[in-house]
Amino acid sequence: MSEDDRESPEQPAGSRHVRRPRPHGRRARRIDPAAEPGADPDGSTPDVAPGRSDEQRRALEEARHALRVRRGEDAAPETPPAASGDLPRGHRAAAARPELEPALTPAPQAHGDAHPHEDLGPEPDHDHRDDHESVDAHHEDDDESDEEVEDHEGDAHPFDGFAHEQKRRSPLHILPVLLVLVVVLAVGAGAVYGYSWLRGNVSVGQAQDDDFTGTGSDEEVVIEISEGDTGSDIAETLTDKGVIKSAPPFVRLFGTSQEASKIQPGSYRVNTKMSSASALEALLDPSSQTGLRVTIPEGMRMKDIFERVSKTTGIPEKDFEKAAKNYTDYGIPKNKADSPEGYLWPGRYDIPEDASAGDVLTMMWERMETELDDLDVAPEDREKVLTLASIAEKEARDPDDYGRVVRTLENRLEGAGDAHGKPMKLQLDSTVAYFSGSDSISTTPKQRETDSPYNTYLHEGLPAGPISNPGKATLEAAADPPQGKWLYWVTVDTSTGETKFADTYAEHEKNVAEWKKRAATKDADG
Repeated sequence: MSEDDRESPEQPAGSRHVRRPRPHGRRARRIDPAAEPGADPDGSTPDVAPGRSDEQRRALEEARHALRVRRGEDAAPETPPAASGDLPRGHRAAAARPELEPALTPAPQAHGDAHPHEDLGPEPDHDHRDDHESVDAHHEDDDESDEEVEDHEGDAHPFDGFAHEQKRRSPLHILPVLLVLVVVLAVGAGAVYGYSWLRGNVSVGQAQDDDFTGTGSDEEVVIEISEGDTGSDIAETLTDKGVIKSAPPFVRLFGTSQEASKIQPGSYRVNTKMSSASALEALLDPSSQTGLRVTIPEGMRMKDIFERVSKTTGIPEKDFEKAAKNYTDYGIPKNKADSPEGYLWPGRYDIPEDASAGDVLTMMWERMETELDDLDVAPEDREKVLTLASIAEKEARDPDDYGRVVRTLENRLEGAGDAHGKPMKLQLDSTVAYFSGSDSISTTPKQRETDSPYNTYLHEGLPAGPISNPGKATLEAAADPPQGKWLYWVTVDTSTGETKFADTYAEHEKNVAEWKKRAATKDADG
């Protein structure tokens, strides 16, 4: 806007000098001409005002002249503007900050105007009252503009710097938010999945429809729970026998019951058409168990197993002997010994009351087959593994020696080490004792001279078949024996089972001498 536009009479006088409300800050001091020192009653100003410098007087006169020009009472000064270096302090500030000039100088004035904070001296009291008001308004606006600039930081909003602070912050500050979102999403997904699972598996109406009620009918059945059966396995057995209507209700109940883990393998006599809760309670009741429990030790021979089971179940031994001759009828694989010896798993069995001898053989072989499968023993290797394991059961007493015995047997069969590639006879008293029917490992010269496919003194290689029914530890040793060059072993202390192994025959002779010395000492001590 031009200076002429600003001086147009159509614009209301002083419209640009309307006082803006301020929330704080000092007000510009209103100039009272009567109060100015050195003012005359008629409003004139003496040439020399006490206490003012030449610069102040010049600034005052220029301000008055500017007011008169604005009111049309005088002409604009013809003198050129003062150099920037001669500007008063207020105008030097405005020149340094051109973007603030409109606010600092609301009305056009010469470069020599007084600073807004400086005293302007006396003014006419009556004739120029409007001039004083205009000058006062000008100074108040100037003062206000300066204060707004100076108090900018004090007037800043408490959160004005927050955006700048956020810019300086590391992007990692959003990590907690991301973690919270991940957790919320995971919980939400879990809730959706859980809800879907509940709808599909835990519907109350469906559970009631899929389960019987009460303690069941008067009809009884016998079920068999095997070692290692899970809740799902038991539920399947109960469903197949008609004890419960469906498996899911029982599985859910089994999973939430702390007592369910106490169910023991064995035979149980229970009713048909029982609720899942009643069936679980029956399996936890010892009185529901039926059949007869028998435990078979590791390394027991077949004939001793038949005798023990017969005494417990009442099944005649001859029934077992007859079943053994037809062993392949019960799942036991055909072998060179033509016998189930070594194929019967030792352990605890709950034999049903109505079980036959053949049923017992089937139960024991199925357990042995499971163990062989777990050890990844191929069907074509099972006869050899069972034979080696059965010998280790008889020859060693310390489980740490099982693997060494197996490795020594294989070294002899291969002619390893000191054998110089020539296979050696095994010469085992345990195999002679087996076909002799002796309960002792020690044998006599006569027994060792008896011809038998189990006599390893006379025949090379392994005996015709296993000589006992091995357990888990010896099976593991036979399936994966340790490395070594042993060709001999001898039990130097028969009371503790301490056994020493040797790579050479000379070393073996020393171990045999130790054994004889210890045996002689024991005999002397009585």
